[in-house]
Amino acid sequence: MPLAKIFNQSKIFAIEPTNYAFKKLTKNLNLNKELKKNISLNQLFLSKINKPTKVWSSWNFDNNNNKHKQHLGTLHSIKKKSYITLTKFIDLKKIKKIDFIKLDVDGHELDVLRSGEKFLKNKKPIIFIEIAPYLYPEFGYTCSELIAYIKKLKYSFYNDDLKKITNIDNYINKITFGGSENFYLIKNYKT
Repeated sequence: MPLAKIFNQSKIFAIEPTNYAFKKLTKNLNLNKELKKNISLNQLFLSKINKPTKVWSSWNFDNNNNKHKQHLGTLHSIKKKSYITLTKFIDLKKIKKIDFIKLDVDGHELDVLRSGEKFLKNKKPIIFIEIAPYLYPEFGYTCSELIAYIKKLKYSFYNDDLKKITNIDNYINKITFGGSENFYLIKNYKT
């Protein structure tokens, strides 16, 4: 919603897979009616391969025992039959141009990126992504594999200050265990 306020002439496609988050998003949008014309709500799970029935989300401060042992998210159900690739979503919505993608998918980064590979290789929208190296082994891959895939897509890494990171592997290795960091992925202009 903050992006819709700033970019009030743009169309925002908000995607939330869990019933919990989608209900919360819908409630928030109903409280901000002036933004409704700019935001398209979609209860979907972007994926090429994975089809979990629950994902970790909802970081709150209660004493719930069902929290993830490291990041403290709680499991929430995904709407049935809501799985779609990024490429198919773009085609289905007849989206002609995407300038920016905010990717916060708590361990599913590699699968989401793979689900839109052809589009991302060709169009190169700016991507804002949270990278959490400790999390990926739980999902069957490593942070090194994610970094290599992003490089394969011909993106460069920038920090929050939009300073280009020349050695992303060293930079990632400095993230403390259990930590994460946000990056901008911007078209690599060398290619």
